Amino acid sequence: MSFSPEAASAGPIARRSEPLRVAVDGLVGVCCGTAEETARGVTLGFWFGLLPKENATACALGLAVAAVRLNLAAAAWAALAATALVPLLDPYLHRLGLALLSAPSVRGGLAPLLALPGGAWLGWDNTVAFAALLVGAAAAWPLHRGALAAHRALAAAWTDWRTADRLAGEAP
Repeated sequence: MSFSPEAASAGPIARRSEPLRVAVDGLVGVCCGTAEETARGVTLGFWFGLLPKENATACALGLAVAAVRLNLAAAAWAALAATALVPLLDPYLHRLGLALLSAPSVRGGLAPLLALPGGAWLGWDNTVAFAALLVGAAAAWPLHRGALAAHRALAAAWTDWRTADRLAGEAP
């Protein structure tokens, strides 16, 4: 995060508000780019935010976020929102994961995968990680469609508002 030189020479209130301005500019970045890039960012960011971060599945999803052309601001904000929801969802994710991993068909299907070298690092034997992976996959399509609709509905109004500020002589 780089601070502007104007903020360094400004008063104490302006210096304290600079991180807030940077955060708002990052939120503004959600409306930039195409609707498809924003929808991809929201979807992958939310899915990444749901997963516990200490397994290979989260690393692979993080690499997907870095490799796919998407709106990084949307991905970051969606990951933060999902990470904030995780403490509330943990008991439900644990129950769902326990029910799924207790099923003989799922256990039998995952056993060869987890027996591979490094298979335990996938984290699929963890009830919360397995349920979060599946909940994120199930939420991907509705999140993508909702983000597409929201971007198409709000981006034009946001751009018009920002353009009006610039034409009025205010700094963006």
